[in-house]
Amino acid sequence: MLAPSNAIDAAGLLRNAIQDDDPVIFLEHRDLYFRLDQISKKDALTNSKKARIVKPGNDLTIISYSNLVWTSLEVALNLEKQGKSVEVIDLRSLLPMDMETIFHSVRRTNRVLIVHEAVLQGGIGAEVAAQIQEKLFDWLDAPVNRIGSPFMPVPASPNLESEFIPTLECITRTAEKILMKK
Repeated sequence: MLAPSNAIDAAGLLRNAIQDDDPVIFLEHRDLYFRLDQISKKDALTNSKKARIVKPGNDLTIISYSNLVWTSLEVALNLEKQGKSVEVIDLRSLLPMDMETIFHSVRRTNRVLIVHEAVLQGGIGAEVAAQIQEKLFDWLDAPVNRIGSPFMPVPASPNLESEFIPTLECITRTAEKILMKK
């Protein structure tokens, strides 16, 4: 199950999926259709089983995928202006997940925020949080936090949908709260 956050990854992951003998679910976020990214026919295949570190950091790891990678990156850049070093990881593949990249990051930052548009109950973030808690509990300086959508159908109205999806302000507020915990 693949969920790219940019055109280069989308092209590379799609090429990889076409060559895969197994079935592949390819999730495209409609808001990403309006991003302007340059790709070339020479772009190599993207390793569909490897998460991408979008921005390295040392104080907090934000794990996301698809469209919210860009909001998470904006949060990280804003917090950098306040002297905080935030790492942003783009999962790219939701199944299988690259837990090694996540574990390596968490061992370095000791704090985690998982950001996604899926519902919190039973969403991808719940699985990532569970694995981090099980395998890296002693490394954590703060509880694993998740931000997602409420457990309800996605509204059809754009105005209501914007209230449904995690916002820059909500992610920033949660990240700041995590960073304050000793």
